[in-house]
Amino acid sequence: MQSQGVASCRNLQWILDLCAERHIDPRRLTRHVPHDLDRLRDPSVDIDWQSFLALLTSVGNYLTDDELYEAGTRSWQHKHLRMYAVTGKLLFRVGDQFHAVFGPGGVMARLYPFDLVMEHPAPGHLTVTLTMRDALPPCRTFQTILAGQLAGLPTSIGEPAAKVKVCHTESGAVFDVWYQSKMGPWTRMKRALALPLAARESARQLAVTYDSLLDQYQELRAESEKLKATEQRALESETRYQLLEDNIKDVIWIMDPQLRMQYISASIESLIGFSKEEFLTLDYGELFTEDSRAQLRDMVRRGRWRNLDASGPSIVEIEVKTRNGALKWLEVQVNFVLGSDGKPLRLLGMARDISERKAFEFRLQESEESYRAITTSAQDAIVTADHNNRITFANPATERIFGYSLEELEGMSLRQLMPNAHSGVLLYQQSREDQPGSMTIEGIKRSGLRVSLEASFAEHDLRGSHYITWIIRDITFRTRIEQERKALEQQLHAAQRMDSIGQLTGGIAHDFNNLLVAINGYAELGLASDAGEARLKQYMEEILHAGERAADMTNKLLAFSRRQIIEPKPLQVNQLIYGIEKIIDRLLPEHISTRFVPDLTDPTIVADPGQIEQVVVNLAVNARDAMPHGGQLTISIDQTSLAKGDLKRSYQRTGNFVIIRVEDTGSGMTEDIRKRLFEPFFTTKPEGAGTGLGMAVVFGIVKQHDGFIDVESIQGKGSKLEIYLPLAGVDDVHQNQAQSSSTPNGGHETILLVEDNLHVRDLARLILSDAGYVVIEANDGAEAIDVFKANANSIDLVVMDVVMPRLGGKQVMKQMKQIDPEARILFTSGYSSGGIHTNFILEEGLDFIPKPYGAEKLRERVRSILDKPGEA
Repeated sequence: MQSQGVASCRNLQWILDLCAERHIDPRRLTRHVPHDLDRLRDPSVDIDWQSFLALLTSVGNYLTDDELYEAGTRSWQHKHLRMYAVTGKLLFRVGDQFHAVFGPGGVMARLYPFDLVMEHPAPGHLTVTLTMRDALPPCRTFQTILAGQLAGLPTSIGEPAAKVKVCHTESGAVFDVWYQSKMGPWTRMKRALALPLAARESARQLAVTYDSLLDQYQELRAESEKLKATEQRALESETRYQLLEDNIKDVIWIMDPQLRMQYISASIESLIGFSKEEFLTLDYGELFTEDSRAQLRDMVRRGRWRNLDASGPSIVEIEVKTRNGALKWLEVQVNFVLGSDGKPLRLLGMARDISERKAFEFRLQESEESYRAITTSAQDAIVTADHNNRITFANPATERIFGYSLEELEGMSLRQLMPNAHSGVLLYQQSREDQPGSMTIEGIKRSGLRVSLEASFAEHDLRGSHYITWIIRDITFRTRIEQERKALEQQLHAAQRMDSIGQLTGGIAHDFNNLLVAINGYAELGLASDAGEARLKQYMEEILHAGERAADMTNKLLAFSRRQIIEPKPLQVNQLIYGIEKIIDRLLPEHISTRFVPDLTDPTIVADPGQIEQVVVNLAVNARDAMPHGGQLTISIDQTSLAKGDLKRSYQRTGNFVIIRVEDTGSGMTEDIRKRLFEPFFTTKPEGAGTGLGMAVVFGIVKQHDGFIDVESIQGKGSKLEIYLPLAGVDDVHQNQAQSSSTPNGGHETILLVEDNLHVRDLARLILSDAGYVVIEANDGAEAIDVFKANANSIDLVVMDVVMPRLGGKQVMKQMKQIDPEARILFTSGYSSGGIHTNFILEEGLDFIPKPYGAEKLRERVRSILDKPGEA
């Protein structure tokens, strides 16, 4: 198999010959290639993949895909590829020839840095999947040539050409090949007649190959003879010179074939405690252990039959007894000095103390055995991959999780199991963390099934090579359970919100009835014939105020169930709290009294009113649940300035703040509960009575507004939560006022008004017409499409209801965008911007104005859309 990033020049000779036939200057082809033509024409040479890619890309600039494909079909007749055709005629049928050349272990996979996978969907049909190794870029030109070679391969053995369809991919290509799988009588006859010629051609090709190999063998033999002669002279010189044993710590010794000591260096004393003279008088049977004596005898026995040409050092590890009875490990290297008959005359050796190394090896062996026991019994997959992402180790659990056998896993690319693992490691490396990396990642089983995995990894170096060891756990089932749990919690949360809305319904209906009494009553008085102009104006103002209060109440009711884009603006906090006072009263039972304590200066913050209202209501509901037997709820407004010395907790920060304080006299919290108060899904309520999301939502909203929360609570004595929100500066208020006042309320543009409610449509037409706009009307979605088609060039803006008969607003928008992609549309609806009918508006970031709207609000919104930068 070809090494990383290296390609053979086997295919380049005939490609360069083809370019020469087409009178293509080779210098143009090789100007970006750092190799000369002679090297590129040598079929035995390998070059780097980038050079190969640059050359073939240049060829593709001069030849069309059809020309490359056709050239590939004829390539098997070239002298450097003809051998495959000749042997194929003798040995293979068509399918075998495809396997031999384009199979996973075939010729092409060994010559180029890509993997080939061959499948047979049906007789006479195969697919070949080409995947580049090591994330190398594919070469489209070369893949087109390979398609032609696939088509022409059957003709090289006398069969009809195949039909090939190639599909280029980001990592390679997929080839669909259709060929004649069965030979007809005429084909078999032609093949039989061609066999003698193929045999002679094979013999000639083999003779040429043999001559080349013979020449190389002669060269290698000559070099080997020189090397052996040099080794022999070195050995003879070593025996002639006096040993310099006093200058080294290792022990040098000489023995005869019967293991009788003839010489030993003085360093033996420091090694085992016996002097040189004492050692020569020892009984060596007592010095060596039984295993060591057996090793030495076996080494001598083998040495007696050694041939001089095969002589060389033998290395054994033996155990010896020191003077004090302790055991030491020695590494003994032995050279046999041979006589003229090739038999050993004596043993020349060197011994060194390796006791520390052996102790380390024993500890390492114990560690390896422990590691093997752990990895074998582990339920998680443990996989080690090298720097090329090739798997070098996998435990049995890996088989269970991914479906591959251990034999298949070894050498496999880790990307086949976890395609995104490499990018995850890169992100971890960029973070420069010193702890092991971990991630949730997608895995692919052998069956193709995709699973969720929890993977942690650690990098390490061993013997100069870099490795990453992964611990992988299949969490598919757990992920599915968590998703189902979250879905159920969301449903429960929605149900609880609806329950809260249900509690509000009675009170809201009562308040609406009061407002309707005012609206209807003043309208009747205004219609009376004797009403003067001043009194009539007073009646109209009262009707307007009642309508505004009704609209405000509707928006607060919708805020419980909608998700919306945050629109911060200056808010007076006292007025905000007074605005939701009635809602809170409706949510609390009669045995809980409520007290509102405003700030004297009515401070201003920059915030989204709906979000802050939701925070206060959530805290009030929590306080209600903490006082099942009644109590006191106090909501107060205050201001404070925090300097650096005032900060008591890490989350606090300096600045000027408005404090919204919510206190109750309920059951309070323990310290453990207080610390976990803002954790998602944490709740102290009975199962089914709460999701644990309310306080997490409160925390998120406050943090999004650049604030923080302080919590104080004593069990049995109640709780106090303080919401700190930045106090608005003078510049913030002036800037918002300038923005709101800078937009003119009129214009001359043409507006298409689409509204199915006649009264609302007439009102909107009057508001826009009085502002100077030209208004065209449509009473439903279908009519709006017809009107837009007829006036598309003149319509500057469409103001359209979301829910209409015949065709809804979303469908109308799609058709209008097909007519004019630049069409501008302002949606309006009585539903919230995140309701079931209108959630697409929030998701797609479209313009929206909720009903009911006033004249100034509608005119401001229309003008702001028409004046958007970059739009006509």
